[in-house]
Amino acid sequence: MKKISKYQTSWTSIAKPNELDKFKRKILLKPINQDLIEFIEDKIKGLIGIDEKMLYLHFAKKELLHTERRPDFEHFVAFEDNYMNDRQNFNPIKWIDVELEFWTNIKLLNSNQQTSSEIAQAKLTLSKSWLTQEEVQDMFKFSRTTLNRRIAEGMPCHQKGKFKFFNLEEVSEWLKEDEAV
Repeated sequence: MKKISKYQTSWTSIAKPNELDKFKRKILLKPINQDLIEFIEDKIKGLIGIDEKMLYLHFAKKELLHTERRPDFEHFVAFEDNYMNDRQNFNPIKWIDVELEFWTNIKLLNSNQQTSSEIAQAKLTLSKSWLTQEEVQDMFKFSRTTLNRRIAEGMPCHQKGKFKFFNLEEVSEWLKEDEAV
């Protein structure tokens, strides 16, 4: 039985069967570096997720490092200057490395923005002086039963009709005193 690597498993979770082989064959059929870069760029533009783009880029880099791409000999001889110019001006490995760095930074930026929005939300909640029952439960990780028990124990609570409101400073002070006892 053939052993499947972790990399192959992650690839098959996002790629259709035989898509990897098609992509590999197309890479090998592009002896001109500029054409190869354009092909890979077009391929990743069509992908939606950042992880999927990065996976294709890593795979393309792996294939380029492991496989020699050679042009047809007669074509090479006829256009040797063009091939040499292409090799000097277009380096697909460097291009892939830059793309991977770009997408890694975008992914990091997205995760930082999400964290920043969570922090901003927490600051907004903490800056409010009056909280609802649900906000107190969320903030202090109390169940409804625990909150009602704390109110019965003397936690400051202001009731207006059927709604309960809590002054954040009063509640924080009461909890500090309660912990000290």
